[in-house]
Amino acid sequence: MADHKIAVTSLEGIWMRGLIDNYIFYAKVCDEASGFGIDCGRIIKLHVRTSDSDKRGKEIFAYERGWDKFPRGKYKGIAQALIRFCESLPEQAIWRHTFYKRVRRFLITDDDILEYEKDNTDSDF
Repeated sequence: MADHKIAVTSLEGIWMRGLIDNYIFYAKVCDEASGFGIDCGRIIKLHVRTSDSDKRGKEIFAYERGWDKFPRGKYKGIAQALIRFCESLPEQAIWRHTFYKRVRRFLITDDDILEYEKDNTDSDF
């Protein structure tokens, strides 16, 4: 798996939004695994779009209690990194407040998930 950069902030409830490798994502992550989640995991909704200049961008994959649009080709790695990141989060009471109105950045590698500070190559959303 290639390395992926994630910038994330929390929204109301259990929603988060962010960028992964300059693709916009929204994810709804529960505290416990669910039969409705991706691979029966904690992610019950996940939408990833291009960050085109138009307001919405093009949807590249989406999950809402089932795959509406399955990740294909180069997007499989992005999906795997996002799923790995979301599944690694602590309980919502912890991550929601640490991400709320504050962007945090992570590097997802084959071996680890590392937090880092913004550099000149990182995009804001």
